[in-house]
Amino acid sequence: MEKHLFYCCTPFQIMMATAFKMMVLKEQQVDIIISDLIYNSNRLYENVAQSRFFENVFYLKNYELDYVKRNKKEELINDLFRRKIMSRLLPSLGKYDYFYIVDSLKSINIIYEILKRKNKNIILYYYEEGPIAVLCDQGNHFKKKNEYFGLKRKLLNTFLGLEYVDGSFSAAYSSVYNKMPSNYFEWRKMPIISCDCLKQYVMKLNQFWEYKHDNTLKRKIVFLEESFYTDDRGDKDLEIVRDLLNNSYGRDVIVKLHPRTRENRFNKLGIEVYKDSSIPWELVTLNGDLDDTILVCVGSGAILYPKLYWNIEQKSIALLNCDEYRFKYLDNEYYRTFTKVCGDNNIAYMPQNRVEFLKILGELCSGKN
Repeated sequence: MEKHLFYCCTPFQIMMATAFKMMVLKEQQVDIIISDLIYNSNRLYENVAQSRFFENVFYLKNYELDYVKRNKKEELINDLFRRKIMSRLLPSLGKYDYFYIVDSLKSINIIYEILKRKNKNIILYYYEEGPIAVLCDQGNHFKKKNEYFGLKRKLLNTFLGLEYVDGSFSAAYSSVYNKMPSNYFEWRKMPIISCDCLKQYVMKLNQFWEYKHDNTLKRKIVFLEESFYTDDRGDKDLEIVRDLLNNSYGRDVIVKLHPRTRENRFNKLGIEVYKDSSIPWELVTLNGDLDDTILVCVGSGAILYPKLYWNIEQKSIALLNCDEYRFKYLDNEYYRTFTKVCGDNNIAYMPQNRVEFLKILGELCSGKN
C-alpha cells in the first residue's frame, strides 16, 4: 500500500485533504500534518486524530520556525540545524511515497528534505486552495525550474544540502488545470466531492470541528472580515460595517472575524460577532445554515468556494471595486482575477460605488433579487 502525506496549515486545506481521501485515495494510507498556524488547532488536531479517518495525524508547532523574524546569523544557524529542529517538532515522521503541499514555508521545505532523504523517489504534489491563487500564481510556485535561484544561491543550497518544494513538483492539482500554461510538471484536475459522497463528507467535517446546525446566521447580514487589518495592508472594514448598520432594513448585522484575528475591533460599534471564528465558513455553508443570509465582503474566497466546488448558491456582495471602500492593496493581480472569476461564474454582485451597493443591499433584503 502506498503512503500519502498532506501538509495542512489552513482549515480549507484539511477539507481538501479529506476530499482526496474520500474520492481518489480510498484504498491508500493517507496521513496528515496539522499546523498550529490554524486558530484553535490543538482541539482540531485532537478531533481529527480521534476520528481515525486518517491513518496518522501529526501536530506541528511551526509558527515560531516560519514566522519569527531572525537576523542573517540566526537564519544560518537555523539552516545548519534545520533537520534536528524538525525532528524535535515531528519525531515520528516516517517514510512516504507522496507528499502534498499548498505553500512553500520553511517548515515545508525541511519536511520535504527529510522525506526525500528517507525515500529519494518521493513524489511531490501541489494541491490548490482556491483557483485564483493558481491563476495568478500568488505564491510563485509555478515558475520554470531554472527561475528560482541564481548561481550563488544554488551553490549555497548545494553546500548546505537544502531542498525546496518550488521547482520540484511532479504534478499540480487544480480546478483550473485546463487554463494553465504547460510547465515542467503535469497539471491535473482537482478531485471534487461527488453528490453521492457529499452527506458523508459534511458529517466527517462536522466531526472534525464539532459543528452542529445553527440558526444564528439565518436571515442576517453577515460581514466577512478578511486579513487586511491583521496583515497591516489597509482596510475600510469599519466604514463598511457602519453603512451596513445604517442600512440593514430591519435585519441584524453580524461580523464573522477572520480566523487569524486576535482583536475584535467591532465591539465599539456594539455589533455581534459570530461565536466561533475557527469554524470554516465553507462548512457553515455546506450544512445549509445560511437560509436567506446576505454575505458582504471585500474580496473573500468564502463567497467563491461554495459555488465553485459544490455548486451552492449564496446571496453575496463583493466590494473590492466599490470606489468608497477601495484601498491601495486591492490594486493587484489577485483581485483583478477575483473580479473576473466572480463575473464569469455569476457568484456575487460587485457594485462600483456606495449608492449602487446600498441599492443592491436593499433589493436583497426585500427579496427582489
